[in-house]
Amino acid sequence: MTSKRKKKKVKHEPISQIIINSLNSNKLFYSFEYSAARDADPNDLFARIQRMTNDLMPSWIDITWGFGNVGQRSIEMAKRVQKELSIPVLLHFILTDRTTQQIEQDLQAIRNAGIRNLLALRGYTQAGYDKWQPTETISGSCPPPQHTDGLVSFIKERHADWFSIGVAGFPEGHPESSNLLEDVMHLKLKIDAGGEFIICQFCYDANVFHDFVKRCRAVGISVPIIPGVMPLTEYSTAKLLSDTWNVKLGDDIYNELKRCEEEDEIETGREAGKKYVVDLCDNLLNVQKKKGEGESGGIHFFVYDAEYEVRGLIDGIEKL
Repeated sequence: MTSKRKKKKVKHEPISQIIINSLNSNKLFYSFEYSAARDADPNDLFARIQRMTNDLMPSWIDITWGFGNVGQRSIEMAKRVQKELSIPVLLHFILTDRTTQQIEQDLQAIRNAGIRNLLALRGYTQAGYDKWQPTETISGSCPPPQHTDGLVSFIKERHADWFSIGVAGFPEGHPESSNLLEDVMHLKLKIDAGGEFIICQFCYDANVFHDFVKRCRAVGISVPIIPGVMPLTEYSTAKLLSDTWNVKLGDDIYNELKRCEEEDEIETGREAGKKYVVDLCDNLLNVQKKKGEGESGGIHFFVYDAEYEVRGLIDGIEKL
């Protein structure tokens, strides 16, 4: 494993530039995503982030945005991580159920906290609905943005270059897109509005990621594209990902995880999932090399509470 991170004052470097510098220097890099909404105890979450940061030295930490007052918890955690761990933070910023006034207030609060990197997102579909519901405009105020490209423009218009802005990509297509070409054209709108890099939804097939990058480049998207990876440990998780997120798994690993669960071979299933994802990461990095994005590449890990599993994946990757 790598040595521990040395404590130093963080100077602002846009994450878009961190990615480009890493790719140009043949440096393998990681980023770790956590959720402030999942942890009732912020000290527990911070302790986990601190352990992973000190031991594995990610290039940045990603903090998701929560609904309602959880958003403020996200800002507070992002500020704490950046200040105490001396590492850049990428904070999610969503549109769901938020008025123009709320968006403006939260952007100012984020700026006041010293956070300068945002991942602009429309946000999840609200509970009880089968499609995302736009926020109603308050009488006498400007209507809030309704899509991510509008949110990126909104941020740029009001805060110029204070924020480095990333956007999300969906290698298998956003669930609401009618086809893959339409999906990538929506992504291009986000980039044209000012998005500087793309963090991808996790997928479990390097060929799917390769085809996605190819589609992006074909329509003129030239910014860095970073693949997302989530640990895979058991059949129930695999089925949930497949059913909920429209993420496809190969029949071999799907059936093996199912067999291990049915026959109560828990550790065998975990090892099978780990090997599959380590091989996946190796293939994703090879895709980045082939697409001319550097001699190495980067992976965005959806860590959440899977610290042990992500440590195992990185250990496996570094042994390849």
